Amino acid sequence: MTNVSERNALKYEADKAILQKKYTKAVVLYKKLTESTFLVNPALRLDLGHAYFMTGDTAKANAEYKKIQHIGDKEIASVASLQIGMIDLKRKDSSMALNNFKVSLEKNPENETARFNYEWLKKLLPSKKEKENLIQKIVAQELQIKDSIKPKKIDLNEDETLKYLNSMKASDVEYLSKQRRYTSIKGKKDW
Repeated sequence: MTNVSERNALKYEADKAILQKKYTKAVVLYKKLTESTFLVNPALRLDLGHAYFMTGDTAKANAEYKKIQHIGDKEIASVASLQIGMIDLKRKDSSMALNNFKVSLEKNPENETARFNYEWLKKLLPSKKEKENLIQKIVAQELQIKDSIKPKKIDLNEDETLKYLNSMKASDVEYLSKQRRYTSIKGKKDW
């Protein structure tokens, strides 16, 4: 499209589709607009990213947001970083989400949504010191478990050893007799 009025009409239709929650239609229209020009307006790319996001295609939304995450327009770059953080949360990558919310705030300290998300997520995630303490506790528990599993030396006299061996023999005999009964019952045909 070379005609400015055609592009404006298409942009109007795409924006209208978003307002009517016809996100798939909006994707088609915004995509057509981005393909119609060599230099894509970052706001248009942001709109395309939002339309993809609303259709649930987070991979394509993420790709569009990343194209404008580091542009000179700090407001658009901030929103793109915020949205990438939201996609990270959907992917259950909290640390990347936190990082992208922080980038969003660095680009635009006035972005209240990014601020809220950053502070909320930061409270949920353990600090570096808490992580280290947790790792130390886990290692200590593992060592305790391994120590409890190690065979312990038993000092038994001759009579105690014979009693122990006889009790083991008795339990083995009982086990074997149960196995024979089970096998004979299992082997019988029930028709």
